[in-house]
Amino acid sequence: ISGFQDPLMRAMLWRGLWDAVRDARLPLSQFADILVANAGAERDTVVLQEVLDLMVSARAYFYLFGDQATSSAGDYGRKFEELAWSGLTSESRDRDSRTIWLDHFIQLAHSPEALSRLASLLGTGEPVPGLTLDQDRRWAVLRQLSAQGYGSAADLAAKEAARDTSGAGHQAYIAVQAARPDPREKQKWLDRFNHGSKLVFADLRVAIRTLLPMNRVP
Repeated sequence: ISGFQDPLMRAMLWRGLWDAVRDARLPLSQFADILVANAGAERDTVVLQEVLDLMVSARAYFYLFGDQATSSAGDYGRKFEELAWSGLTSESRDRDSRTIWLDHFIQLAHSPEALSRLASLLGTGEPVPGLTLDQDRRWAVLRQLSAQGYGSAADLAAKEAARDTSGAGHQAYIAVQAARPDPREKQKWLDRFNHGSKLVFADLRVAIRTLLPMNRVP
């Protein structure tokens, strides 16, 4: 796909391949191989955004097949992580492209190595040369760390909540807490939904959106 010069043609090819996956005409693993082989060469930011969205969707799709796809999900997930990390740390790419890779690395990170890298992005200054995390992305990182059961996610989120006292920060902290992969925590939130809570509806709505992430690694 990367050999086609026209960005519109590449975008159409990617969409056609994904439609073939969804119609069960192309194996998901074969589509994942095509992603790994071609995504890193994409330089058009519009097409890159679409390709990496498909990468996130492909990883989520593996989990829809349950135990039979667990090994493939892990293998391809690590390949996707490495590709995304390479993209966001490559100083040969422009800032817009690297930011797109960053946003998708946040969504794709799940292995211990990738989660450690993700946590390192919360450092001060420019953890990755040329890139800084705005407040929304800092919360996105914390939400992913929490959803994937990263050891110090709760402490990191509590520190961030103390620093960001805005209304948006309050709701982002709720989302981080609701994303924790702890059955007891999940039950507490379900009890709040079913039996009333002091939280306003807007806060509960934020919590329910992150309560059961589809692609959390067990």
